[in-house]
Amino acid sequence: MGGLLYIKTREYTGNIVIAAFLYGISMVFISYFNFFLYTSKVCVLFDEWKRKGRLHISIRLVLGYLANVLGAYVIALLFKIAIDMPDFVQDLSDIRLNAEWYELIIRGFLCGLLIYFGGKAYNKFTNDLPKLVIIFLCVGCYITCGFDNSIVIAFYFSFLDNIFVSIPSLLLITLGNALGGLVIPALDIVLTKFNEL
Repeated sequence: MGGLLYIKTREYTGNIVIAAFLYGISMVFISYFNFFLYTSKVCVLFDEWKRKGRLHISIRLVLGYLANVLGAYVIALLFKIAIDMPDFVQDLSDIRLNAEWYELIIRGFLCGLLIYFGGKAYNKFTNDLPKLVIIFLCVGCYITCGFDNSIVIAFYFSFLDNIFVSIPSLLLITLGNALGGLVIPALDIVLTKFNEL
């Protein structure tokens, strides 16, 4: 729903920033109801490995990712049938399809980093208002800056005539999301081990 809200808000207002911040509504629901979202779950991968075991959590992460992508494709298909999409939706995909491989990884990395920081801050707050603010700030920031969330981009790729051409780009963005979401936890582990020497 967030993807459609972004598209329609941008279509009606012509304002990317307003559309980006309104997209945060979808993340509010995901966070409050604790729905599985790959780009959030990958950020806590190391903690989950400690608690539940690597194999179980890794399989769950891969299956959850595939379910997220499939869900994005199905929702987009329904929207394609029922709602007229503006021309710039094709541009959202073309930008990613024409980007260099390292650009996709970097854009995914920066998004993953913002999601990591947003998740850490969200979990530290006990009051709902700061939680809402941090969600809207992080989501609005990564979308306005042009960083890529693999699940969001899967939604946009769904509007292509041939979605299969988007798979390499989507996998590079997914890799970037994982690297961005895991870099701080990885550094924390390394520094902890170094301090134990």
